[in-house]
Amino acid sequence: MRMFVTVLLCMSALSTAQELPAYTEIRDLILKNITSIEDYEVDMVMSIDIPGFRMPRREVHYMYKAPDKVKIDVQGFAVVPREGIQPFMRFLTDTLMFDVIGESTLDGRPVFEISFEDTFEYSAASINLFIDAERGTVPKGVVFIEDVEMFSTETRFVEAAEGIWLPERSRVRMHFPPDFKRMQQFGKMPNEIRTLDEEIKANPEWIDGFITLEFRNYRLNRGIPDYEFEEEDEYY
Repeated sequence: MRMFVTVLLCMSALSTAQELPAYTEIRDLILKNITSIEDYEVDMVMSIDIPGFRMPRREVHYMYKAPDKVKIDVQGFAVVPREGIQPFMRFLTDTLMFDVIGESTLDGRPVFEISFEDTFEYSAASINLFIDAERGTVPKGVVFIEDVEMFSTETRFVEAAEGIWLPERSRVRMHFPPDFKRMQQFGKMPNEIRTLDEEIKANPEWIDGFITLEFRNYRLNRGIPDYEFEEEDEYY
């Protein structure tokens, strides 16, 4: 009897494992949402909360046309991803293979967790993404570099058109090594840079910071002409 129960438990475990979809099914789900987007415009508000890194809230007008045309209008300095505002779009469209490692729920919605390897600044990186099982969006992603969690992002989506989901709000958490403080040296005098170097040596703690992006006024699949992208924007 005990052996029979053990066999049943093993069969149950195998059945559960087989319920996970193949990576091709999840990839098709992701691409269905992405490839439904021919072009869009959106107004963004970006804020940065990183110790020692000052940048006022920026309003950004972002234009995208498939597969790779981007135009960004912003007054002043802003760090805006060229490859698209959808989290991890470049990885999802370029990656040939990933592992499906589980399924769970996130904010009450069913998600699949996938993982794949990449490189970042010549270091090994592992990327874990949570894929909405119905929409194909990426509400959460975590990037590990040499086994240290360096980036994570959580995104809330809105249905910009029937069946097409785009970000409404993204919050990116970044975990930086002490050398990241050197970004503060831009525009400083030599004596200020020396002071900064001394501060880094005296306080070699890692830095935690956040970037928040809010999106509004989507204009989707309206046929943006190519000439709109001809002028290069100096704030890329």
